[in-house]
Parts: sequence; structure tokens; C-alpha cells
Amino acid sequence: MSWERTLYTQLKSCQAVVVLCSQYSMNSSWCFVEMAYTRSLGKGLFPIQLTDPRDPEAGYSMPTMLNEVQILKLYRLGEDETFARLLHGLKEAGLDPNDAFDWDTTRPPYPGLLSFEAEDAAIYFGRDNEINAGRELLNRLHSFGGTRLVLALGASGSGKSSLVKAGLLPRLKKDQSNWLVLNPFRPRRNPMLEFSHVVQTCFKQADAVEDWEDAQQLLRDKSATPEDQVEAVITSFEALSLISGHRDATVLITIDQMEELLGDEAQTKAESFLNFLQALLSHEDAPIIVLGTLRSDFLGRFQTHPIFRDVTFESLPVNPLNPQAIAQVIQGPADLAGVDLEPGLRELLVQDAQGGNALPLLAFTLKELWQQYGEDGLLEIDEYTNKLGGLTGAIKKAAQTILDGYVRPDADNRAEVEEALRRAFLKLVRIDEEGKATRRSVTWQDLPETIHPLLQKFIGEKGRLLTISGEAGLVEVSHEALFTAWPLLATWISESREHLVYAQKLEALAAEWKAEKQSKSLLLTGERLETAIDFAAKHSEDFRLNAEGEAFIKASQQANAMREFFQQTRSMVRRMNTPLKQVLSLVAIATTEAVVGAVDETKDTLEQALGIARGVGNSEEQGQMLVEIALAHWQLNPEGYEFEMVFRVADGKPRTTQIIIEIAGQLSDGEAAKLVLIQATTAAENI
Repeated sequence: MSWERTLYTQLKSCQAVVVLCSQYSMNSSWCFVEMAYTRSLGKGLFPIQLTDPRDPEAGYSMPTMLNEVQILKLYRLGEDETFARLLHGLKEAGLDPNDAFDWDTTRPPYPGLLSFEAEDAAIYFGRDNEINAGRELLNRLHSFGGTRLVLALGASGSGKSSLVKAGLLPRLKKDQSNWLVLNPFRPRRNPMLEFSHVVQTCFKQADAVEDWEDAQQLLRDKSATPEDQVEAVITSFEALSLISGHRDATVLITIDQMEELLGDEAQTKAESFLNFLQALLSHEDAPIIVLGTLRSDFLGRFQTHPIFRDVTFESLPVNPLNPQAIAQVIQGPADLAGVDLEPGLRELLVQDAQGGNALPLLAFTLKELWQQYGEDGLLEIDEYTNKLGGLTGAIKKAAQTILDGYVRPDADNRAEVEEALRRAFLKLVRIDEEGKATRRSVTWQDLPETIHPLLQKFIGEKGRLLTISGEAGLVEVSHEALFTAWPLLATWISESREHLVYAQKLEALAAEWKAEKQSKSLLLTGERLETAIDFAAKHSEDFRLNAEGEAFIKASQQANAMREFFQQTRSMVRRMNTPLKQVLSLVAIATTEAVVGAVDETKDTLEQALGIARGVGNSEEQGQMLVEIALAHWQLNPEGYEFEMVFRVADGKPRTTQIIIEIAGQLSDGEAAKLVLIQATTAAENI
């Protein structure tokens, strides 16, 4: 690109031009043309006279076009006053430098399905009202106190993440005396780790990592209480504020997509972070505010969650854009990039972008237009309607082009490739409580290896329909709009909806089982177990459960097999020819049941043995039975078991005393034997 084109591109993309008036600039024909061009674009001119043009030695005169605007006289006012007046003039023209950002020209002017980032602040348009409302709300909470939680609420695809990351945070970062802004993070699979990473990054930038190490260690300590963790984090933040020289600054913690903490897949790690978050929000002296983005359909679940039930919050609504704002979303980045829109294209795009889920479709379409047809500096209606297929056709065409480019529609292995791709994409889908398809992240290793080369193309720069991030290589769709905009994927989801829901249900049960320390009471039994086994066998390829889900079914199968074995063994005991053999066999069974954790079955077995002992009568044989049963009971619950139910079978104190002595004699632990004697003596006295 020539310097002339670069110059005019920059003049088109800027919002105003400050003219330094000297004998060199005012006598330059190039500078005159630049000023005239800027004026023709309707952009502001802010002239500053370095010397007095009335002075004969100045060597210049002011052009007429500059005499029509206010001129700042640096030679008379001095630097401080001149710059103060320039700032005032820029603000009066709606050009507050705090709202101005440089555009990184290596980044696209339209990010597509990905949310806007802080680096995209210069090309983020259409949300001025929400940005101002958010700043006012947060500044009020900083100055006057109140709740420490603010939620940006909106439907999926409304642009919550972009508003926060490209609209609010970059502006608050400029206000360093009031705000210490951490980078936003998503909870993903380990929210405490994600939080720790962004805080550590902040301390690294301040060259103060050592002030974070103690708190970081406590966050990793599973035995640490949330209160201790919060105290350590607050101490670290206070140290950081002192180091930065802004001790009154409020730390802003931003959690993007907070629904990840509340979904069915939220497990133990999410719960521990939520407990920490609750302690942080309720701490009286915490110099923090938490800003979160939350899908509005998760608001009910958020408000009824035990952690947040008593937590107050302020909301920042993110509503659908009106036509005027959509026009800004289209036109603003084009002006910055020096790209013209054919007359009528902007209006056509605005018209097509009406509707609940249209914003991500518009974002993707604009990026495709710019990438494929923006080289000549002009985006045309024909390129949009016919070549891309309009708003609804852009994603479909992009996805289908990637697939067809990888394997021809008439290729012999086309069906095989599509089947592998179907399995991969279905792993990236979960069905929410309202029956909508929402995105789900899985590790790269969880996806079929045979289809990795094709998935890479969906991730690559030309695709960007999938994203991969983090050390674990978490893969997910760039936006949920893909689920409906690509007909092939929409069909796969529709055909598999019932199976997806059932697989999610099993994995949720498995997560609960793991959270409850693999409680046997939560395992599947009967028809529910048979259904799960059948599902896992028939759909091991299409809907393979995660590791926890598979372990859950396996544990349920083992417990069920053990129950059946014990039932069969107890039936065999009944056919033994002496009561003593029966009791000894039942005690052996009960001991085995106790080892495998079948608590209820253990008690039932010992009750059966006790019933046999009752029928024998007061004899030496009965005494032996009672000793064995009592010891088995003791092994089941050595710290809290009462022997009274066993000793009441004995008829008379002499026999009971003998049993007590025999039990105590078989215990190697002297203190345990003493406890048995005390418990049993008390029981004997009541006989």
C-alpha cells in the first residue's frame, strides 16, 4: 500500500484531526489537501497555532477553512492551558480521549462469531448507552458502596461478553486511580485455577509475584476454608494497590459466562469456587466488585442457588440492538478499516439483522464479507446476497465449504467422514432445560482422532467456527448460532436430541455420585441400571460418556452383581444342616458386604443371623453365635455401635457375662475391650 493510500485510509478512519499550524504545515499543499479532505468527510478539525501568524517572522497565514473553527493559541496560552482547552473541545464534540482507542490493524475489523476482546475496543460500536450505564453503575458502587456483584444480563447472542470485554473494561482500565481491573476469565472446568491465573498475570505485570504466592497456595489447598482464602486474597490485593500507587482503587473481578458455574456439568471444583466467591462478596472490608455476564435464562437458577440465595446484585441489561445501533456496528469498523459500503448495503444488512439470534449471524457475515471481498476497499450488495447467501447463508456456506474442501461430496469415504464429524460435533452440544442446544467444551483428546485434521480446518483462520484454548486444549463451537445456521449440524442435533439428554442425565448423576464420595446409595439399580447399561453398549461410539459416567455405571454393575451374589449365598445358607454353620456363614457374608460398602445388606444379613441365634436357646452354641455376631457388628461400626440388641438374646446374667468376657478377649485393643465391657455390662444390667 502506497503512503498516499495509507494516509487517506488513516484520515477516513480517524474521528478528528489536530492541526499544528506553523510556516511548514500552512505552506504545504499536501497539508492543505489533507485538511480539505478531512473537512469533506465531516470530521472535526482542531487547529493549534504554534506561533502568531500576525508576526511577520511567522511566515504563514491561516487558510479560510480553519478560521471557521476555534483556534487554540499555544504561543499565548502555554502548553497546560492549550491541552486543557483541547481536551474540553474534544469532549464537547463527543470525542473524549478516554473513549478513544487505537485499532490494531493486524486484527480484523469484524471478529466474526468470537466475542470482541479488549484489543477490539476501537472497532466496538453500537453500545454507547450500555457502556455509559455500566460505567455509571460501577463508579457509583465504587464511590458510595452497595452490593459487590453486578450482572450483565441478556439472551444468548445478545453480546454480553463483547460489551464487558471491549466496551466497559478498556475504559475502566484507563481510570487507574479508581479501578484495578483484572483480565476477564471464564470458569470452564476449574474456575479457581482460572481465577488464580488472571490474578497472577496482574501481579506479574506489577512485578510483585511474591505478594501473590501465599494466597495462591491457599487457593490450591483443598483443606483451606473459604474465609481463610478470602483473607489471603484481600491482603494480596491491598499490597498490589500500594505497589501501584492507587491504594483507594477497587479491584474489579470479571467472570465471563457465569452460567458455566450453574449448569449440570458444574461439579465439585465449581462448588469450591462458589463458596470462595460467596465469602468474598460477603466480606465487609473486601475492596472488590465482581462483574459477571449471565444468560438471562439462567437467572432463575442463579437466584435459587444455595450460594447466591441471599446475595444481592445490580443488573446491567443487555437488550437487542435497535436499527440505529446495528447501523453503527456495520459502518463504524468499515470506516476504521477504510472500506466503503455500496449504497444500500448497510440498510439491507440492518433489515436482515432484525431478530433475537441475528447479531452473531451479522458478525460472522461481516467478517466473511471483509475477508473474502474487502481487498478492493468496497463491499457490494451482490457479494452479500448472492456470493455469501445473505445473513443466514454465510455460516452454512462457510461450514459446508470446509467439509466439501476436505472430502468431495461424491467421494467414496464421504459418508464415513460425515459420520466421524457428526460424532465429534455432538460431543460439543448439550441440551439445556428448555430443550435448546447449547455449547459444551471437551478436550481435544476426547474428539475422534481420525477427524482431527478436518476439525483443525474448522478451527483455522478461514473457519473460526470452532475454538481451542487452555492448557488442556478445550474445544467448543465459537457461537451457538452454528447449531441452527448450519442445516447439517441442526439435523444431527435434532436426530440425537433424546440420546444427548439421557447421556447428560447419566453424567450429572455420576458427578453427584463423585461429589458425595462415591456413595453406594446413589448407584443405579434395577431397571435404571439395565437402561444405562443398554445405552452405554449401543451408543459407545456416538454418545460415549465421560470417564466419571463410565466409572459410575461400572460401579453400579459391580454393586448389583455383589447384591445378587449375597442373595444367592444367603439362600444357600438356609439349606445348611446346623444353625451354627448357618450363623458362621452369614457372619462371613456380612463381613464381605461391609468391606464392599453394602451397609444395608450387611445389617440385613446380621439380623438374619441373629434370628437364627434366637431360636437356638441358651446354650454354649448360642454363646458362640452371639460372640461372632457381636464382633461383626463391632467391625461394622466400631466407634458407635451398641451391643444391647445382641445381649438381650441371652437368658440370664451368667451367660451374658460369659459373652462379654469372650468378646473383650478377642479384641486386641485394650481400650476397645474396655469399652465393650462397659457397653455390654450396661446392657446386661438391663436384662
